[in-house]
Amino acid sequence: MPLIDEMVEALQSALSGRVYGPEDWVFINPLTGGHYTHRAVGNIFARAKKATGYKVTLNEFGRHSRATQRLDAGWTYEEVSRFLLNTAAQVEKAYANTTKATRTAIIHLRKSPTKKEVQK
Repeated sequence: MPLIDEMVEALQSALSGRVYGPEDWVFINPLTGGHYTHRAVGNIFARAKKATGYKVTLNEFGRHSRATQRLDAGWTYEEVSRFLLNTAAQVEKAYANTTKATRTAIIHLRKSPTKKEVQK
């Protein structure tokens, strides 16, 4: 999931004093003490998506919003393609016609929609 400044601050606060090693995970399941599995993260995301009313996949939220952040920061299609492990042509095809407004909307999906937006 892409982390914007507010999320980084929240994580730093929540995880202050924690010592990390090479096998550590950021998101620890408090019930088991182990890391969340891919399936568990997907289930958590599905519940959050349903609660907010957004129709977005975890891939769109994470991978695509991260790519749009990089493009908005001035990265080239080639640089983003290496980041995503795609070709520059694939990245350009996917993002060349995406407006800055659309990219911004993807990046800020974490914000709660208005009641009117949820009912659409």
